[in-house]
Amino acid sequence: MPIRRAVQLAAGLVILAAVGFWIALAVRGAMARRTLIVEPIQVQAGSLQGISGVDGAGLARTLAARLEALQTEAEPQPGEPGWSRIKTGAGGGLGQTDHLFGEIAASPQGPVLRLRINQDQAITTALAASTPQAIADRGAELVFAHARPIAYASRLAHAGRINEALPRFAALSQTGAPAARAAANRAWASALGGGLGDFAGYMRRQREALALEPADPVTYLALAQGDYVLGHDQAALDDLTIALGRGPGLGPLRLPAEWFAPAATRAVLARWRGDFRAAAKASWAGPRGPVSDLYLAGDLAQGHDPRGALAMLDHPTAGPAGAESLAGSIPIVLAARARALVALDLGRPGEAAKILGDLEQTPLAPGAANTRPVLTRPYLALAKARLGQATAAKALIEATPDDCYTCLRVRGIMALEQGDFAAAQAWLNQAVGQGPRLAFAHADLGALSLAQGDAPAALVHLRRAHALSPHYADALALMGEALTRQGKARAAARWFARADREAPRWGRNHLRWGQALLAAHDPEGARRQFDLAAALELDPAGRRALEAARR
Repeated sequence: MPIRRAVQLAAGLVILAAVGFWIALAVRGAMARRTLIVEPIQVQAGSLQGISGVDGAGLARTLAARLEALQTEAEPQPGEPGWSRIKTGAGGGLGQTDHLFGEIAASPQGPVLRLRINQDQAITTALAASTPQAIADRGAELVFAHARPIAYASRLAHAGRINEALPRFAALSQTGAPAARAAANRAWASALGGGLGDFAGYMRRQREALALEPADPVTYLALAQGDYVLGHDQAALDDLTIALGRGPGLGPLRLPAEWFAPAATRAVLARWRGDFRAAAKASWAGPRGPVSDLYLAGDLAQGHDPRGALAMLDHPTAGPAGAESLAGSIPIVLAARARALVALDLGRPGEAAKILGDLEQTPLAPGAANTRPVLTRPYLALAKARLGQATAAKALIEATPDDCYTCLRVRGIMALEQGDFAAAQAWLNQAVGQGPRLAFAHADLGALSLAQGDAPAALVHLRRAHALSPHYADALALMGEALTRQGKARAAARWFARADREAPRWGRNHLRWGQALLAAHDPEGARRQFDLAAALELDPAGRRALEAARR
């Protein structure tokens, strides 16, 4: 019996909104009472020959505005919080007040701009600028690089100046307090992963940050992201769980961080636990936008709601046109993967192969291109295998990482569908070894036992999957199938009913439920389930089975 189990394989790329959430909490407190007063720039007579209209007070106002903009655009970084206010004129208000002094002076090489915060050593740069705005922009950049060096290096990386950013990260990671060095390593990791697609380097930097701050929840969140992109799903779930356990307690009652986890983080936890309905609910409840809509589409696809998933993908902000307008290429990967998962679930391997084959040929930024071996290539291999293209499928699956949980599962499912039960067992056992506390491979082993005609063994695996993920609809439905094989049709119907609570728009579950009710001598109940199945999406084999059952 062909087993179509692709949808639940993808746990979804991690949205770690909690990283920014917790960093922002820490930084906001640090900068709450810091003010920078930009004093009028002293312009030495004759120092700016050929440049007119330079007024010291006006230059200070322009510099302050540009510095404020740079700080607003920057990612928050512990250890360099910046200022809550940047202004000109007198009066700093409560808290710490810093002063920025500046002068433009002549030199043998031409005019120079000197800037100094309080009594710090002056920062000096030659002025090639020809307008007051350009002078202020250069001065603001200089102050920003001095006061917030990690954020400045990140800015360089985001602007595509990665070769300028990397030496700065390397130097910053070796100087200062442990918290500052850890922050530098985290920012360095983001540049390596997002900018270069170097996920191994990303993990090295994050682990260095963790060594410097072993209790820091932010680093565990970042490790979870890297582990998932590398296919280390169990480690990713463990990292995320640790992060939520170690997050900052808030308020007079010291409420745990999990209470304050953003909806996107709750959705990630639900996906890894096979609770795709809860994941979709959390995705829907969170901030909506092009990328969040793509995650929601993936949740619906994995929850066996193909109609809902496609409707979300066709939403103007979530479809390819909206995705392509975003920085980076990850949305293109997410959209292609969600559409392919729907196609695989509906028995359309040719459609899935076309979608993912096109993705393989699409030019992507390195940070997105290097996610394909884990996020999409296993499904392309599965689609090719279902099309009978064994050589192409083998080449594709062998180009995936050996320690990738999803990839090992796909290898097992491919072997199962080809009737090679020994190979399927070996691959799925390896997947269980990679993710012993994840339900998915345990459920796959249950499907394998069913294909071998061993319902008691299937129930052992499926009970384990259910214990790990009580809301995982696929395991619940397979429990119903196993009990049906044992002649326990009424008990089976109860499991199909439980699966329906988790995936109410799953046509195949309604079909199997109706078949169980027929076996339990409940033709009226069976008819209701068959009617529901007929109104929902089924693959071609499911349509044929439904027609036969309704005769």
